[in-house]
Amino acid sequence: MPGTILITKVAEDLQTWRTGCRASTLRRIRELSGLLVELSTCVPGRYVSFNSLGAGHSLSQWHVSVNRPPHGLEKLPIEQNVELQSSRSRKGLLSLGQSDGYPVPVFIAIGPGEYITNGSCNVIADWDTLPAATGNLMVTKSQSGEMFTGLFWPRITLWRRAPGFRSGEIAALELSGYFPLSDEIDLAGVADGRYDYRHFWKALHATADQRAFDRCAAWVC
Repeated sequence: MPGTILITKVAEDLQTWRTGCRASTLRRIRELSGLLVELSTCVPGRYVSFNSLGAGHSLSQWHVSVNRPPHGLEKLPIEQNVELQSSRSRKGLLSLGQSDGYPVPVFIAIGPGEYITNGSCNVIADWDTLPAATGNLMVTKSQSGEMFTGLFWPRITLWRRAPGFRSGEIAALELSGYFPLSDEIDLAGVADGRYDYRHFWKALHATADQRAFDRCAAWVC
């Protein structure tokens, strides 16, 4: 995989944001979001993400990963879509999904670090009330380092893998439009032209839950 990937063990009380108490859940989400914002300012990468249980965590423990853009690609598809749609954002809040062609629902907050942290709390806590709810959280920073984009993909644990993508579980990178391939069938499909972006876009869409589309739209209204 191009660039640098750092894996950081998350403190024990941040292994998941889910608790039996809404106040405790909000506290954990705030601390986790703040951790991603802080890491994005001090590590050599642009994408800092947390893949929760049942949402593409690739290690036995929960983890935070830091990634650089792939070689030759200045911006990931999710960044390109955010730029196109940001003009219609309300107070720095935005959602992508069915109405604009992005294959999976995502809630987006754009602003200073504290705004990202505050914007994530109630949204993730609201999604967490559903059975089998999980998700992926990512923070990217602007070149100036003063503005951040926080992205939350609401997920259901039943849909951790996508039909047509054999190289692993769907996690934050894949949801952003970047698909690291390791499976021989996936690699052969790309090499001979059978697998293009439409193929992977359909694979992503197959993991989306309609309730997630509906909630994302409601969170920015």
